[in-house]
Amino acid sequence: MNNKFPQIHLIYNRYKKATDEKPAVIEIRVTHNYKQKYISTGIWLYPNQWDSGNIVNCNNIIEISKTLDKLVTDIRQVIYEMIEEGNIDRMLRIN
Repeated sequence: MNNKFPQIHLIYNRYKKATDEKPAVIEIRVTHNYKQKYISTGIWLYPNQWDSGNIVNCNNIIEISKTLDKLVTDIRQVIYEMIEEGNIDRMLRIN
């Protein structure tokens, strides 16, 4: 039985290939039971536009942030639906 809720993180430049001339994609990593799945957001940024999980030096920061927030929210909704359908077991631990 699973005892942790799936974790969702934004990952930038997973393959460490971004340069000043070559952007890298932002991905969403979903981790559950030590297994990871990566989902591309389709949003590409240069290294100087990403700083510790924040978008900087970009003209459309608000638009990109809204898109990322919506993608993460949609993934969370799918996870909630999977839990309700019994596809993901979750045990809540209250200390």
